[in-house]
Amino acid sequence: MRAYKVLNDGRSPFTAARWPLPSGGEPGEWVEADGPIALCTNGVHAASTEQLPHWLGMELWEVELGGEIVCDEAALIASRGRLVGEVAAWDEAMRQQYARWCLGRAQEITQHYPPGEGLVAKVSHTIWWGGAGPAGYFTAMLAGESATGMHHGPEYDVAFAAERALQAEYLRRELGLTDAPG
Repeated sequence: MRAYKVLNDGRSPFTAARWPLPSGGEPGEWVEADGPIALCTNGVHAASTEQLPHWLGMELWEVELGGEIVCDEAALIASRGRLVGEVAAWDEAMRQQYARWCLGRAQEITQHYPPGEGLVAKVSHTIWWGGAGPAGYFTAMLAGESATGMHHGPEYDVAFAAERALQAEYLRRELGLTDAPG
């Protein structure tokens, strides 16, 4: 199964484990999990395109998952995985473009929900340091809050998820991403 892996300088941002990079047109070596796989505790974690806005970082890689694969709402977890190739389009310019797109979405939302200006300021602040992930998160928070006036609840969750779906579609379109079996 093909999916996406976010790394920072070739390392997992959560475990700091260095991933074997592809070389000479060949995928990297397999990374294997020991024991039962579970979200946030064990296994190779990756994301589908729909899950990607939750995990954005400095590098984006296409990853091949193998063995046992669990499809959780938050992530894909597999017993093994290997990097196939870097998504070269996810560079500094694209991270900035995505953050600016999120800022535009946040400004659009506050036209109908003026109390959200504080979150717009947070989105704007992320642009100067390349914070694509936080820009998307704050924008989704704003979408949820604008639907309910609160930071929680079923209606908030629906609006938050709808904004994340728009972000995933943006990334799919701009980066040419697919969730292809393989």
